[in-house]
Amino acid sequence: MSPITSAYLVRSNSNASTKEANPVARIAINLIAVIGILATGAAIQPDLNAATCTINLGITRQIIDGFGGCSYGCNRLSAAACDTLFLNNSNSQLGFTLHRVRIDPTEGSYGRNTERDNAANAHARGALVLGTPWTPPAYMKSGGSEVGGSLLPQYYAAYATYLGAACTDLGLDFISIQNEPDVHVTYESCDWTAEQLHIFCRDNALPQNIIKPVVMPETTGFKAAYCDPTLNDPLSVGNITFVAGHAYGSLLKLQNALDHGKRLWMTEHYYSGATIGTCINIAKEISNCMNLEMSAYIWWWVFPWNNDEGRILEADGSARKNGYVIGQFAKWVRPGYLRVDATYTPTSKVYVTAYKGGGNKVIVAVNSGNSAVSQAFSFSGGTVTSLNRHRTSSTENIADLGPITVSNNSFTTSLPAQSVTTFSTN
Repeated sequence: MSPITSAYLVRSNSNASTKEANPVARIAINLIAVIGILATGAAIQPDLNAATCTINLGITRQIIDGFGGCSYGCNRLSAAACDTLFLNNSNSQLGFTLHRVRIDPTEGSYGRNTERDNAANAHARGALVLGTPWTPPAYMKSGGSEVGGSLLPQYYAAYATYLGAACTDLGLDFISIQNEPDVHVTYESCDWTAEQLHIFCRDNALPQNIIKPVVMPETTGFKAAYCDPTLNDPLSVGNITFVAGHAYGSLLKLQNALDHGKRLWMTEHYYSGATIGTCINIAKEISNCMNLEMSAYIWWWVFPWNNDEGRILEADGSARKNGYVIGQFAKWVRPGYLRVDATYTPTSKVYVTAYKGGGNKVIVAVNSGNSAVSQAFSFSGGTVTSLNRHRTSSTENIADLGPITVSNNSFTTSLPAQSVTTFSTN
């Protein structure tokens, strides 16, 4: 364990001495302190018993593909909204590097102009685009409807060609086979079994047909049963690139996918509202996804036109607090960076992930508790001398807190209650 600040050592050592020499005196001192706080209304002091978060820059985990959102149901995003989402020139911009669009089931009108424009505007600002179909064209399905039913086997090849055409029409970088194939709903949808997905990927999801890297199965949770048949077959495993799920159900590390060289993506989830408590839940979820070796995190609606469910933008295109929380990751943890080993929960209710790439080092620390924590950090496997700090809390939105000095590869800093702090060397 590396050294921490002298103030921390003084308090820790004095408490230890009091405990060993005179427990009664220690209790009396604590009672006096509590009475003083109650009498004066002074703020509760940070928890100085936090364990050190050790970051080993020499041990790498997954590669990062990026963070983003989805414009399904959002109509055409304004230029201001696109600047907020995808640019990274100021602290009011979120730096998203991925974007998800809906593929329309009408052949020849895959984006109905709206999603085509959203994809083009994301590309123009440096983001990559995932296209997801909610249903194949109705004539290809049992029941002949865009709601429910399943893809008829005689149309597998035609559907692969349809997906390839959508890649070209929308300028997609990645293509999904189906949104949430595991649920029965009353809106645009299609039911697939794991074996149907396996057969489709084996026989039809070929590079010459679909032309872009394939993402599957995009189930409501992370369900190994839906991707393992495809992964375990040498004739189909090479036809997919990313294994994805949504965080509405189980949020798991799909080890079989990782063992087969596939990257894990979380491609849809949301929490309603933008209170600080909700935002901290988002930050915890992103941290958890990263700790489970996921390479991407994609939020649900960025700005739905008809309701407030999870939107991260205001009507004028500026960010809400939930958007800023995602930006605490997206702006500094860039595509191609590697997550490095770090003590994930060094203190109760504190969650830490760390990254490196392009000569930069990044830490994202989430304090989900209701009290400030004085958290010690220590680096190994590399040298760090200074870090910049940015924070989102109940009163801050990616606020620039200035640099902090790192001495002997260690530093200690206060993480305010209900906050997300990003430390970076760039």
